[in-house]
Amino acid sequence: MELPKDKLMDLVKEGPVSDIFRAEQALSLFNTIGDVSKEVNDSTYGEVFATFQSLCIDRFVLSISKLYEKPKDFPLRSVPGVLNFLKENAEQLEIIDSYRLDNQMTRLGTDISKLIKLDAKEKTIYVADRLLSKKPKGMKKTLDPLVKLRNKHIAHPEVIDVESLLRTTWDAAETLLQYPKDVVGAISDGYLNISYVVDSGEYVLSSDASRVGRGVKRMLAELGISTSNDKI
Repeated sequence: MELPKDKLMDLVKEGPVSDIFRAEQALSLFNTIGDVSKEVNDSTYGEVFATFQSLCIDRFVLSISKLYEKPKDFPLRSVPGVLNFLKENAEQLEIIDSYRLDNQMTRLGTDISKLIKLDAKEKTIYVADRLLSKKPKGMKKTLDPLVKLRNKHIAHPEVIDVESLLRTTWDAAETLLQYPKDVVGAISDGYLNISYVVDSGEYVLSSDASRVGRGVKRMLAELGISTSNDKI
């Protein structure tokens, strides 16, 4: 029988951690190509890199949609799914590092005096409820177009205008990654003995995700598609 901690580990690592990484990889690749879009379009590789960017949008939209998917009759590897699992299994889940959990929750604006008065089960329920309440303001306005785009893409990929995402929701959609990072930071520090977010708030895997962008820069340079101020 799978232990609640092992299940929580699976939900976090195969869910939000994985989807945040995929989304940030897609952003890195998309933005790297976009930075030299004129040079790319003037070359013979414009269609190739335009296809890369389109695939990045697909991957980003799918990842963001999965991160925010609401739980159903079974645990989902989404942020709401992870937090619901945490709350429902509060009695069986041990707080491995209360100090680090408190630090993460304090960083997110929680009054530490409220935490120290609670026993382990109460604290876990409080943490889950608090994190559920920290969803980004205006999230629905930004998220709904992405989910609709995801659903249309699955059913009718031939009718999707990827440019519409760039014009309306791309910049705002990037902000939807911070909330999942905050949730992962608190849960992993407190319950899984893994640190994904340092005290400064930096998400440690972001640098790894950006490697793909640096790799594309080197490839562009080898193709003669680079600007003089590119940092390889």
